[in-house]
Amino acid sequence: MLALLLLAAIPGQAPGPIALVDHVRPEDCGPGLRDPRVLCDVAPAWDRALAACAAASPPTPAEARPPACAINIPAGLYETRRALVATRPVIVTGAGGWGWAARTMIRTRTSTDGIVILASAAGSEVRDLALVSGVSRHETGTTAIRALGRVLVERVWSRLFVLGVALVADVGRASNVNGSRVRDVWIDRVEGAGVVVAGGDSNAIVLDGLDITAACERGAKWSHQPALRGARCAGVVDLSFLGVDMRALHAASARDAETRETYPGALLGLSPSARSVCSGCYLEGDMPPSFVGRLSTVVGGIGRWDGPGLRVEGPRLSSLLVSSPALPGGGWVDLAAGAITAPGVGLELRGAGIPGETWRPLRLLAEPARLAWRLDVAGLGTAVTARVGATASAPRGLGALELIRTTTIAR
Repeated sequence: MLALLLLAAIPGQAPGPIALVDHVRPEDCGPGLRDPRVLCDVAPAWDRALAACAAASPPTPAEARPPACAINIPAGLYETRRALVATRPVIVTGAGGWGWAARTMIRTRTSTDGIVILASAAGSEVRDLALVSGVSRHETGTTAIRALGRVLVERVWSRLFVLGVALVADVGRASNVNGSRVRDVWIDRVEGAGVVVAGGDSNAIVLDGLDITAACERGAKWSHQPALRGARCAGVVDLSFLGVDMRALHAASARDAETRETYPGALLGLSPSARSVCSGCYLEGDMPPSFVGRLSTVVGGIGRWDGPGLRVEGPRLSSLLVSSPALPGGGWVDLAAGAITAPGVGLELRGAGIPGETWRPLRLLAEPARLAWRLDVAGLGTAVTARVGATASAPRGLGALELIRTTTIAR
């Protein structure tokens, strides 16, 4: 008995789960809905459920957030004429199922977002339901789930919006999605990107088990627009400031239905400071190569990638940079291997950091057209350059050194 009394006295304790259908009124249902399969318009009931939860919750200390309202949406097809906006933390749970097997499906009647998590609703969860747009062609940006505060999204299917999931938060705009989690989300047929992560406070986010099919169906319209933060369309657009952890992404068939232009499965680490990772990602071959940024990494998986970032496939690396300890005077020497600069791939020794001195990189480059190796000092119009033949039929014979030119560099 004492334990029950103490539990009841905990400040900010949330009321029990709320069934959304308990807040539906007769005027929310019936012939006014276009589809006889639709049970009710849930937007008014959503507002009433949040109000009921707030009224039942005890006062919350000023320095704390209110406890989450647990809102259960039973099996059925529902409709909404406007976005379901969470102004306080919510735990929204449907009846399970995935894709067309989803037992709880919410369809937007107008060109609007599905569920919006405001910054004041940080800590919210959305799971086990489907969000489908009832508009076949959008002229304004719409998103199935748009979050301005930290959120957990699990086992959700979305279809026919402009964006599937958007986690966008900027420093100084009272929004923060750092640490959000998006797991086992299936995004099917979107006009723009499947998932967008963007902004200075959109870091350390986990994207786990995404399945994005038929993104960018109007990629020409939505590329480089505010909905994509100016980026090109792709299955996943990572504009996070410091990076995301993406695991087991599956992306396929990102194609503009009108222009037939194809788009990549992922743009990873577009921010120059992002250290994003994509591990075990599977990108179908019907899309152009995805992009990995300079400080980001792709580990394993299947699919084509471009960009300066590191790609690790078994024992093979796309590039390697090894830094030595600091040299006297504060300088260092780096050994770089991989795609260096024109004219080819090879090794490069780089020195930097000593005040008043400029080190010219020493390069060993492949010259496939000549079937030879070239040794030179980079960054000079003329320099000491040598070429070694790489085949027995080379003009100088295998291993013979051919001095191309010698130039004295004046100091």
